[in-house]
Amino acid sequence: SHSSSPPSSVPWELRAAPGMEVGPHAEAYPHAEERGPVPASSSAAAAATANEAAPLVHSEGDEWDEASARDVRSRPIPALPFLWTAVFVCGVFLSAALFSTDDESAGAAGDAARSSQRRPAVAAKYLVSNFEGDQQEQQKQAFVMMAAEVPGQPGSSGLWGCLSVARALQRLSDRHLVLLTDFTTFPDKSSVQKNFEMLGVDVRPLQNVTVPGLADTDVKSMMLQKLQAWRLTEFEKVIWLDWDVLVFRNVDWLFDREWMWAARDDPLCHMQAESPNTGILMLYPDEVVFNALVDHASKVAWTNANGLIRTYFADVQKRPVKLLSEVEADYGQCLGHRIPTPYRNKDGTTVTGAWSTPAFVHKSGGVKYTWYEGQKVHEDDNTCFSIDLKVQRLPSKGQILNVCHYHPLSAYWRDNLCSAASDLLKIKTVEVESFCSDECYYQLSGDSSCLEQVPDGPMP
Repeated sequence: SHSSSPPSSVPWELRAAPGMEVGPHAEAYPHAEERGPVPASSSAAAAATANEAAPLVHSEGDEWDEASARDVRSRPIPALPFLWTAVFVCGVFLSAALFSTDDESAGAAGDAARSSQRRPAVAAKYLVSNFEGDQQEQQKQAFVMMAAEVPGQPGSSGLWGCLSVARALQRLSDRHLVLLTDFTTFPDKSSVQKNFEMLGVDVRPLQNVTVPGLADTDVKSMMLQKLQAWRLTEFEKVIWLDWDVLVFRNVDWLFDREWMWAARDDPLCHMQAESPNTGILMLYPDEVVFNALVDHASKVAWTNANGLIRTYFADVQKRPVKLLSEVEADYGQCLGHRIPTPYRNKDGTTVTGAWSTPAFVHKSGGVKYTWYEGQKVHEDDNTCFSIDLKVQRLPSKGQILNVCHYHPLSAYWRDNLCSAASDLLKIKTVEVESFCSDECYYQLSGDSSCLEQVPDGPMP
C-alpha cells in the first residue's frame, strides 16, 4: 500500500528488545515465564507480519534497487482486471443514481440514527464484514471502568477520567464499555447516564462489596469495588481500566490472550517488576471467583486491590496473573525512561526517537514541590490526566507555566476529554470551559474564570 517503498528488502525489523518477543501488532509481548531473546529466524517473520500495522520507514543507508523496481513496473498488465474494475465502477454509479434522494429530512433522520449507535466509526466495518462469528465473539467482550466518590479526592475526578477514556475507546475499539458509578449528575447537573450513553457506554449502578470487619465507608472496602468486574457474567472476558489512565493505541488484542493479564507494578521504573498492577486487568467474570475473592479479603492481610488479587490467584488458585511488557502498559512517569522499543534497524540498533510509548499509560506522573513558605509538600502522580489547572500551573522565574505542555501525552488526554465533554456533550462547568479553552490552557489568557485557575500563595 506504500507506492514509494522499494519492492525488495528493507533495512529494519520490528525486533525484540533484550528479554522480549515481538507480537503481531508491532508491539513487544513478553510473557512472565518466558522473557528470553527471540531467535533471529523468527524475528524476520514477525517483522513481516507486523508490517500491516507499522508504517514502512527506511533508515539511513537503505539502497533502492532501481533495476528491480523497473522490472516490476514493466511487467505486462493483464486486461481482465481492468474489465472487472470497469464493471465495478459502473455498478457503483448505477447504485448511486438509483438510491440517491434530495429528501434532506430523511438524510438528517438517518444521520441521527447512525449517531446513536455504538461505535459509529466502525459501523462500516461491520457492514462490509460477514464474519458473524467474530462479531458474536466481540459481543462477549467488554471494557469496564468505575467512577466512585472517594474521600479526599475532588468529587468528579473519576468522571472526567472515565469520560476521556470512553472517548478514546470510541475511536480505537469496537468493544462495549461498561461504567460502574454512584454518580448521577455532573457538576452542571446534567445526567451522567444520558451523557455517557451518548458515547455508547453502558452505565450501571455501583454496588458496595461487603467484607466482614470492614465498613462500607472504609477506604479498603471502597478498593474492593473493583471486584465487581467478576460479576459481569454476561461477558466471557472483560478488561478492567482504572479512571486515571490513558489508552493510546488499540488494545483489543488483549482479548485474544489466554488467562489473566495485568500491567507491571513498577512505579519507580526499575523494569522487570514481577507483581501486577491492576490499573489494567484482563479477567474472566465468574460469580464463584468473586465470592472467593471477597472471602480471601476477610482472611489475609492486604493493603490494596493489587495485593489482594495477586495473592489470591498466585497462592490460592496457584495460577498467577501474567504480566504485560512495559511497551504494552506502564506508568506515565516511566515514559522515555528505559522502556525498550521493538522498532529496530537491520543491525539490531534501536531507531532513534520516541518509539516506546506504551499502549496503556497509568497516570501521567507528577512532581513534588513546596514553592512558598508554610505549604505542605504537594505530591501528585497524575498531574496531566486531569482538568485541575491549579495543579498543572507552576511558577517559573516570576511567571506561571503549565507543566503539562511538556508532557508528550497530555494534549492527547485533553483532546479526548474536551471532544467528549465540551464538543459532544456540551457540559457547562467553569473547570471544563477553562480547561478546554485554547486561550486559557495554552496562553493563560481569557476571562476571569481562567485566571482564577492558578496556584494559591505568593510566587517565588
